[in-house]
Amino acid sequence: MIPSIGRLANSKLKQYLNYYEYVAKSTKRIIEPFASFACFSLLCAEKGFEGEFWFNFNDDAMAHLFGLILHKPEFVSDGYEKLWSGQFGSCKDNYFGSLKEKYEYAALTEKALILSFLIQKGKKDFTEDKATYGRKPKSMRESLKRISFLLRDRTRITVNDGDVFDGRAKDTYFIENVSYLDDRILKMIEKGAGFIFVLEKDMGERKRKNLCSQLKSLTKIYFDDINNVICSKGLIE
Repeated sequence: MIPSIGRLANSKLKQYLNYYEYVAKSTKRIIEPFASFACFSLLCAEKGFEGEFWFNFNDDAMAHLFGLILHKPEFVSDGYEKLWSGQFGSCKDNYFGSLKEKYEYAALTEKALILSFLIQKGKKDFTEDKATYGRKPKSMRESLKRISFLLRDRTRITVNDGDVFDGRAKDTYFIENVSYLDDRILKMIEKGAGFIFVLEKDMGERKRKNLCSQLKSLTKIYFDDINNVICSKGLIE
């Protein structure tokens, strides 16, 4: 199992295990420039990767939540448990809706704690769902403690940091839902960094071939068409 702050389907776990095979032994740092729950990096840490991590988020609350988890996991666990227990009280009927409203104007730390609970509901909706109450506090507490143990002293957390693409040869970038190469990604490749690109799920064959051709013109690559992933060839040699 991967300790995670959000939901992770078994099918997604299997995919991450496949992607892990493309992390070269020479890799010193794994970078997620568009970080979400950082599940891939957490899997790498669980599997014994000894290098550093860099998570660049596009959301202040998620970045702050991750920082709190790394350095104050018990604080986040206590806040989560309080929020989780609140759904069974007298205001149950509109509990998730009221939390979502509160999230919009809360201070950053409170917003991060609320987010820890809201993301358990998934991204589709935050409405009341009698079949889903989120992860139980004991399970969440164990997961957050494990995340802190794995990442605390070797992880950099930033928000919308343009320098995240100033990679080096022993960095490996992990990016999901890739459909094209923007200037930032091209910059990273030109600097010689390694990469694992998970292609957009519904990407057409023609678009996929064009992307592969563009990458081949820049560096040596390996395309795993079964898992829909492209990595720099140096990672598998």
